[in-house]
Amino acid sequence: MQPLTRQESRTSIFSWWSDRNPGLQGPTVNIHTMAKPLLRWMYHQQALELIAEHRDDPLSGATLEIYCSYFPWDYVWRSTKAAILWDLVDRATFEDDARTIVNSEAFSYITEMLGTPDEENLGALYRLLFEKLVLYESTASVIWQSQVYVQLVRLMRDEDADVVLWAISTLTEVAHSPECAQAVVEARFQDHVLVLLDSPYVQIRQWTCQLISRLAKHEPPTQAVLELKPCKRLVSLLRDEHPEVVEWAANALVHIAHWEEGAQAIIDADSLAAILALVEPPNLHVPEWACYLVGTLAGHESIVPAILKQNLCVPLVSYLCGKDSGVIAGAAYALSQLARWPDGAQAVVTAKALNPILALLESPNSNVLLWTHEIAARLLEQECTEPALMGVESRFSRTHMPS
Repeated sequence: MQPLTRQESRTSIFSWWSDRNPGLQGPTVNIHTMAKPLLRWMYHQQALELIAEHRDDPLSGATLEIYCSYFPWDYVWRSTKAAILWDLVDRATFEDDARTIVNSEAFSYITEMLGTPDEENLGALYRLLFEKLVLYESTASVIWQSQVYVQLVRLMRDEDADVVLWAISTLTEVAHSPECAQAVVEARFQDHVLVLLDSPYVQIRQWTCQLISRLAKHEPPTQAVLELKPCKRLVSLLRDEHPEVVEWAANALVHIAHWEEGAQAIIDADSLAAILALVEPPNLHVPEWACYLVGTLAGHESIVPAILKQNLCVPLVSYLCGKDSGVIAGAAYALSQLARWPDGAQAVVTAKALNPILALLESPNSNVLLWTHEIAARLLEQECTEPALMGVESRFSRTHMPS
């Protein structure tokens, strides 16, 4: 079977009656228009027969070429294209067939069609096929060496919210390595991010925060993130009415705050006070992530004076006596980071943390135990806390870090 192309029609006696006959007066019949439904049905049947004939065979380049010859033409039914795409989706579960698709000219066409509207599910099928193709290391390495990043970033401004969401989530999933994260940056993702943080769609806000969080894990892409100055907007999302948005906005800020420049960017955006207020009394339901965010900021000595000025050690110590193990672990983490510095360690002791710390050294929760041991170890390292530790120093010393 040859690839589908527009054929040159032979002259027919019926053409005499068509509207292409300039010498014919009166009503005429457009034979070509009348024939199109029949042709579409014939093409559909041919495609179904081809799929059935080769269903049990490995995908060959010749078969793939025929498949793809159907896609560009408007006179082929969308249901015909959908049937072919479903067959390719099924085949992409086999690595050899997936590799055949990726290494063919068809793949560039597939990437161009990722933003196709979802009529007859065509757009969803192109995207589903793409997701299948990136599952294998042998195909993913080829895919991400191509210009597909540019296409995915372009889809971030698509009019269809489902397409935008798919593009953001796909970019987030692939930006796990520094190389891939840098490729996302080079594709100019930053041109769209701030707008998407204000999207009326909850999932788009959530996944945009996730994308920022993923990129901020890697140092070079973090520079591009900081150039956007997203901290103030992310902090405002900490009060979003949807918990999943709040969680990922906090996660993005935690990864930004991991870098000293990122922590400074949070201060420059006048966002530090809003973050610290999240763990201040009378907040009876302090979120776990708020403690981890404060702890990450406390990892930078230049930020510690601002934290101590808010006298946050007192509420953090009070959270050690709570019942939520997640919040207890978060508070212990924040206190352990403050205890890295002399002024912070002294503030921890002054906040009467020793008795709660001693009690938590017997905690069955591994995270709580880990960060409580970390507080104890860092308090023992500081000369300024020696007088306060007299009497309990031996109990701190006898404890062992959990394996």
